[in-house]
Amino acid sequence: MAPGAVGRPRDAAREEALLDAVIELLDEVGYEGLTVAEVAQRAHASKATVYRRWPSKEDLLCAALLHVTRDAVPVPDTGSLASDLREMLLYSAGALAEHRPRIAAIMAAVVTRRDLAATFDQVFLEGRRAAARSIYERALDRGEFAPGPDVALLIEAAPALLLQRCLYQPDEPLDAVFVDRIVDGLVLPALGASLARSGDARPDRHMDH
Repeated sequence: MAPGAVGRPRDAAREEALLDAVIELLDEVGYEGLTVAEVAQRAHASKATVYRRWPSKEDLLCAALLHVTRDAVPVPDTGSLASDLREMLLYSAGALAEHRPRIAAIMAAVVTRRDLAATFDQVFLEGRRAAARSIYERALDRGEFAPGPDVALLIEAAPALLLQRCLYQPDEPLDAVFVDRIVDGLVLPALGASLARSGDARPDRHMDH
């Protein structure tokens, strides 16, 4: 860029415009109606420009979804496992409810492309798993549950229930009541953790060093 120029480089700005166009069209017409030609037209670019960056519609879609979800995952730190999980799951539930068409689109894309599935898992899902792991690790350090439970399975199971309701039960609410059922009815009993909502009941854990 020339000295004193303000803004992003032209190529980066064009790429962002293309990815934004994908998301706009995805919300309007869904995955089946999404075409590279429409994306190019919306972003005032050529189809050749799109294909130089992304060789297929699926690659373009995956890039666009990663683009709009690139922000860091919030990691609550309330001092209570139950409260932290509720906040995290409520955040996820809200995002799923708001972007149902996008979620359905990414599922349709990755189910037929293992390479996209692997990329999406590494760039998008692993960040969310890491955020959840930090919540469980803090709770373990506080003595809210003892070592032994399959925490990795719970990290996968809780958001999977939200995703199932989002995709296959669209008339069922993704709300605090459902989140409470997941936390109080599944996660905490599996951990043997206290069900106290206040977070004040935190049994001490004594470990030999």
